[in-house]
Amino acid sequence: MVFTIAFINDRFDRFNKEIFKEALPRIPVKLSKSKSAIGMYCTKYKSMSDGSRTIVSRHFSFSTCFDFDENKLEDVILHEMIHYLISFNNMTDSSPHGVLFKSVMKKINKSFGRNITISSHTKPGEKVNNKAKEKKWHIIAVLKLIDGKTGIKVLPRYADKSIYYCQAASRSPQVKYVRLFLHNAPFFSSYPTSTVLKFHIVEEDLLRKELIGAQTLIIDGPRLKRGNLFKGEEIL
Repeated sequence: MVFTIAFINDRFDRFNKEIFKEALPRIPVKLSKSKSAIGMYCTKYKSMSDGSRTIVSRHFSFSTCFDFDENKLEDVILHEMIHYLISFNNMTDSSPHGVLFKSVMKKINKSFGRNITISSHTKPGEKVNNKAKEKKWHIIAVLKLIDGKTGIKVLPRYADKSIYYCQAASRSPQVKYVRLFLHNAPFFSSYPTSTVLKFHIVEEDLLRKELIGAQTLIIDGPRLKRGNLFKGEEIL
């Protein structure tokens, strides 16, 4: 799911009551298209005649370019509420995520079973930014592992590089075999493209759904030949 103003305000009110003892007045919430900052607590300052500065406005900004589960969205909101708490009470920290911030964060995590972190990292498949929405063609290697799990690797659209990865991955003792597909589903645009001998574990049911309509690829010497369209049958 992605951030909405209604969701943010609802969770702000809930956490303000349950965790912050209603110490924080509501402030405006804005949605952004930032591809780097998931959430931000923002302040606007005014310079005074004595050389000091005073805060004249505050607001939250949350990006709609990320697709997280509900718990992670909540933890990002809590992260920014800690910044707001420190600022609102004119407390001084050693750095933006200094000793004071970490102390409050750890206390909330321990007392309320949260997983607030200093920075929020995304996993492949979580970003839903404009680039991810573009329909780009990818060669996808689907790996069936010895332990029964399924992995994927998005490869460059070069036959020699894809064949190299497929053959090298097949020699791994943890890989049973590899199958190649050509598809333009936006889901695969969220994964890094390379020939590094790594892969991402995915749920097979999800992958089967995302691969519907893909063209199967068959290694034919130094070339890749197109096979049948994938219709949602067994992946491997």
